[in-house]
Amino acid sequence: MMMGWWGAAPPDEVDKNRVKIAFDRLPCLSTTSCRVSMEKTSMRTALSLLILSALIAQASVVAAGSASRPTYYDAVAKEPDVAIEACQLSILARGGFNSPSCVRTLWFILLEQHRLKQTAIDSTDKANFQRIVNELVAERNPHTVKAALPQARDVQSNIDYVVSKARDALNDDDVSYCLAEIRYRQHSESPYCDYALALLNLALFKAADTPRVTLDRADMAAALGLGLP
Repeated sequence: MMMGWWGAAPPDEVDKNRVKIAFDRLPCLSTTSCRVSMEKTSMRTALSLLILSALIAQASVVAAGSASRPTYYDAVAKEPDVAIEACQLSILARGGFNSPSCVRTLWFILLEQHRLKQTAIDSTDKANFQRIVNELVAERNPHTVKAALPQARDVQSNIDYVVSKARDALNDDDVSYCLAEIRYRQHSESPYCDYALALLNLALFKAADTPRVTLDRADMAAALGLGLP
């Protein structure tokens, strides 16, 4: 190759070199082996994109699932007390968002959000609070026992009246606590249930215009369950 005084190849040789380099870089479209190679490359690329899309979609689903369940649920759901369940029953029975059990539940949530440095829920948003309570109750009690019907003959014969008295008793948050312990812990011997049983039997005793009805614990639990809307 001849060199000019500027230390480079002459223009015609430079052009030839550029053409050869450009030609070498062109994809080989004419030979069978080249087409097969390109097809394999395209298939591998398509398969890689398909796998990548599936992984991205799966990650999005996992992320969405994680985002839908607030992290403060972890600690709140482990509370041993049945205040959350009693709160749910108070809301069902009388819209008792201001009941002691609901106030305690709200504090469980706010304290855990404060510990995690999260934005506090709006305590005035009743619909959102009820949704949170329902989700926590469902998570804490995956296998809830269905309420039984009253068994005593005198209770069955006066069921409407007994249920009306049970419905009145559910205005008392301590009675909601009793029903929560029965429904979600299968425990009817607590002081709350002692109180609920005495309250109901006293109300039935004082009703002079009806036959005398006395509830035992099993029938009390059934009557309270039927007293919910």
